[in-house]
Amino acid sequence: MNALAHGQQSKEEGSARREAAKGPWPAGQFKGKVKVLAVVMAAFAGRIVESQVVTTPRYDAGVSYAGLCTDSEGRVLPHLYSELSAEIVTEQDGLDSCVLTYGADKVIGFSFDDGFEPPEYSCFFAPGDVPEVQPGWGEGRPSEGAQAPVAGGNGDTASRCYDFLAEGCKARVITAVDRTYARRYPRPAMRAALQAYGAAAEFVQALPFDESVRLGLLDLDRTSVWQRVDIDSTAGHDQSLLLESIFVAGATLSAGSRAYGTKFPPIFEEVADALADGSSSTDPSNFIIIVSDGRLLKPDHWRNYVELKQNMLDRLGPRAPKILCYRIERATNTKFFDAVCDETFYEGMDGKSLADVAIDVSSRICEPVDDRRAVTSGAILP
Repeated sequence: MNALAHGQQSKEEGSARREAAKGPWPAGQFKGKVKVLAVVMAAFAGRIVESQVVTTPRYDAGVSYAGLCTDSEGRVLPHLYSELSAEIVTEQDGLDSCVLTYGADKVIGFSFDDGFEPPEYSCFFAPGDVPEVQPGWGEGRPSEGAQAPVAGGNGDTASRCYDFLAEGCKARVITAVDRTYARRYPRPAMRAALQAYGAAAEFVQALPFDESVRLGLLDLDRTSVWQRVDIDSTAGHDQSLLLESIFVAGATLSAGSRAYGTKFPPIFEEVADALADGSSSTDPSNFIIIVSDGRLLKPDHWRNYVELKQNMLDRLGPRAPKILCYRIERATNTKFFDAVCDETFYEGMDGKSLADVAIDVSSRICEPVDDRRAVTSGAILP
């Protein structure tokens, strides 16, 4: 039976979850704390589908976000939803159905919700321009005050928002994960490293991966830097393979995580140079995300990193990567982070969950290049 002819069968079964996921609450509020390894294992796999010969855009023509589609303030936009069927299976099928049912001039966003039972897809509309609900469709609950256009997602990993009208994201990103921590015993050090990998997994889930968005993973240890995922490999733009690599990294941590002093200098030398060499000189979109507590073996050596950062900027010019830092502890920044980070993020900032912070990081990476250049490079201290 065609999905458009479906009635309300099985709607009651998913009503509780739908009320939570689609209600007018702040973005990410409904998402509970999840163990790091569960976050990685529960991540959805990407799908590659052939575009159908219909007068609708490709569902992945623009950018995508974790969760239902929201405005710039994280408010869920008005949407109508229906269930998948034998005829409507892929993301492209769902968007085709949205456009054919409600019109290309109405639909401003689309989400694929394979975490529901049965799976669903949703069509998003500008407030005040929501069409009449057709048979077989349900009406989601938007957040109060939501405004067009689509600008993000609410962080629900069961759904993926596709802003097919937006210009696609272009970025090359290295996520450098600190694996060694100065703790009294090995177990707390391993927990800190696992927390760092959990943050890296959230960043991977929030980024809109395709050939124009690539991410490499770097392990930072006390005496070495190891490339876990090459940014230019197949895994470098495959979300599921990246998450699998992070899972393996977290599952194989050992007492070696208890150590003093992480090898940070290569980030500003060999790593930055290699990242710049692979980017366009006319449209640089390079980022390095440092995931760490920001502590140095010798705290006073932060001054050395001021010089390393400045040398990197002088050497690479506009191709020099922006340094985004994620602090795994909520304490104030260390002088090292103040010296090298263009921006610092942490769970709880502005009352946001880790998933919401990851969305902010993704938005920062995917914003237009002109907007990126407006941000001062480096917080160079006297």
